[in-house]
Amino acid sequence: MPDEHEIGDLIKLQEYESINIESFKNKGVDYMFTLDSDIVGLQEHIQEFGPIFRQAFVLYISGKWSEAWIPLCRCLELWEEDGPSIAMQQFMALYQFHTPPSWDNFRDIDEKINYLELRDQIEETLKARKA
Repeated sequence: MPDEHEIGDLIKLQEYESINIESFKNKGVDYMFTLDSDIVGLQEHIQEFGPIFRQAFVLYISGKWSEAWIPLCRCLELWEEDGPSIAMQQFMALYQFHTPPSWDNFRDIDEKINYLELRDQIEETLKARKA
């Protein structure tokens, strides 16, 4: 850490030392995801995960639930406790990975689903799907 560093300030990656970040700061925080060594370091483990998750999510919202299975499984191999991947997989399992006719490319997250009551059905569907 540089001697003049103040907590909360950007610590630039060495390859960006010559870049003046002031012009980036006016564009919002996006610059930090490229220039800040802490944020870049924290994201190293998800570099492979991000594109695979995006693929799974696009398939999910497009109603191609059967196709979403493989990238979702890969996401959970890379990050087994990823809540969004688990939630999508469990929700699709409720429908045996067949998109319901009422699917409008999203689900109402306020919809009350008692996953505890449906746990056995979900686990059974997921086990069968993995086999």
